[in-house]
Amino acid sequence: MIDRLPQVPGQTPVPDEKTTPYAHPDEVLRDPTLSEAQKRAVLNKWTQDARIAARGEEHTPSWDPETLIRDIENAIAKLGPPSDA
Repeated sequence: MIDRLPQVPGQTPVPDEKTTPYAHPDEVLRDPTLSEAQKRAVLNKWTQDARIAARGEEHTPSWDPETLIRDIENAIAKLGPPSDA
């Protein structure tokens, strides 16, 4: 899970694995306290962490990293293209 991120004006915080209250990527999308940029940062960081786990550098038998990566990629797609693009 991903914990709520500190709100710092002008910065897009990225969580670490110790701060994750989100059980599913869609929860990130529904969080009204995060900007679109913060949601992207959370989801992108989560993807990186899941890819590391999928390579076996970290192993947690209670979840499937490939399924999680797919769910995160679907959540990012729901955000659409970045607003600055």
